[in-house]
Amino acid sequence: MKSVLKWHQVLFFHVLLAGGLVSGCRPGETVDSVSAGLTVPASTAYARGFELYQADGYTLLRVKDPWQGARAVVFDYYLVPRGNDLPEKLEGKQVIRTPVEKVVCFSTTQVAFIDALDMGKCLVGASGTHFICSPALRARAHSGLIREVGYDQGISFETILDLKPDLVLTFGVSGTINQEVTRMQSWGLPVVITAEYLETHPLGKAEWIRCMAAFFGLENTASAIFDSIAASYLALAAIVPDSLPRPAVMLGLPWKDTWYISGSASFAAHLIKDAGGAYLWDDIPGYESVPVNLEAVYQQCRDADVWLNPGAASHAGHIAATDRRLAGIRPVKTGRVYNNNARISEGGGNDYWESGTVKPHLILKDLIHIFHPQLIEHHELYYYKKLD
Repeated sequence: MKSVLKWHQVLFFHVLLAGGLVSGCRPGETVDSVSAGLTVPASTAYARGFELYQADGYTLLRVKDPWQGARAVVFDYYLVPRGNDLPEKLEGKQVIRTPVEKVVCFSTTQVAFIDALDMGKCLVGASGTHFICSPALRARAHSGLIREVGYDQGISFETILDLKPDLVLTFGVSGTINQEVTRMQSWGLPVVITAEYLETHPLGKAEWIRCMAAFFGLENTASAIFDSIAASYLALAAIVPDSLPRPAVMLGLPWKDTWYISGSASFAAHLIKDAGGAYLWDDIPGYESVPVNLEAVYQQCRDADVWLNPGAASHAGHIAATDRRLAGIRPVKTGRVYNNNARISEGGGNDYWESGTVKPHLILKDLIHIFHPQLIEHHELYYYKKLD
């Protein structure tokens, strides 16, 4: 359990790392004179955090509100093909030459997109390489082809500079934590902030593969991948009739007498609804987690039908050890507690947060089977496991 907890802590540190402003951020501004007249392709059916504008000789990637609480904040990146002259109007802008050949990532979700595009050969550095779940990329890390760049106070800027990356991908939860990003930019490193973790719809997260593909010139490949994912997800959601009784679903595990509850617009709440479950906190607005007193949660959850994602628990005994009252909650007594840690790497990484980002249809399939096993018989859980 310790390794799983550490992985989540590393992920949080990665989030904290990249909150700083980068060149091209213009709060509250719409398309400027540089991008005037560009067209937005109809490519983001679910994702709300980015847009791709096409122009003659370059692509504008616009990332919007990329941390919690951000409002009307945009980051512009100009993707210019290698060999093309740099348009004069892009002088001083945040330019990324494409296709990129060497990439450094600060989150496993970014790693997952690169892996899904079959561009693992371009990944030369990552934060927390031992947490990588992809067998192919883990093998590259073991052989030294993907180097560890560190995290938090242990970031190795020397390693990053030595790698001479064409692209450094990072992300953050706050716009005030900018020291590391500013420092990397001052050294000429091309840093791009992503925000897939803020998408509330499962297909919105997956659609960021389009954004990642633009760096490699693989837009058509990404469209084919995403269209297949979306079709599978929607087909699965369609097999759950509205008339079917919906089990009451609870989420999470308390931390120091406080239970952080996800809002009704959250990623997890969307999955529960699409899988035919009734989220117990559907009355909490928004997507961010809010702290709730343990006693209040206990009272509401006593009659829950299913318990999902109980932290790092690997068996029911871990739950009772957290708070003895939790052993009396109905899902524990009926054996309907499921955790999303069925796929843990040898280094403690959780594949739910890696490949699950680009395979939400497999998560949905697990949940439909958990809630309504008669709808998908003989299914072997992929990301989830039942706790004994």
